[in-house]
Amino acid sequence: DNIEWMELYSHQATQQIDEQLDYVYIDGNHEYEYVKRDIELFYELVKPGGIVAGHDFSTGWPGVIQAVMEFSDEEGVEVYTEPYGSDWWLKKPD
Repeated sequence: DNIEWMELYSHQATQQIDEQLDYVYIDGNHEYEYVKRDIELFYELVKPGGIVAGHDFSTGWPGVIQAVMEFSDEEGVEVYTEPYGSDWWLKKPD
């Protein structure tokens, strides 16, 4: 019941959010530095037990894979992926 679509750059969107989020789906610029920044910005806003997810976790987008895996290692959270697609997600620990 409480979904809001925001078509903004991540740094703009995160400045407008003043509550913890249950779920964020990232599908922006697929270059490593942008994906990494998007994950870092939104992960801070997601409540414990919440999900940060995104698209294009595939060999066609190596920057996405690198950013997601690097963030996962740094935070000690598991990366989940679709078996037959290219979505990925991280669950923030409770």
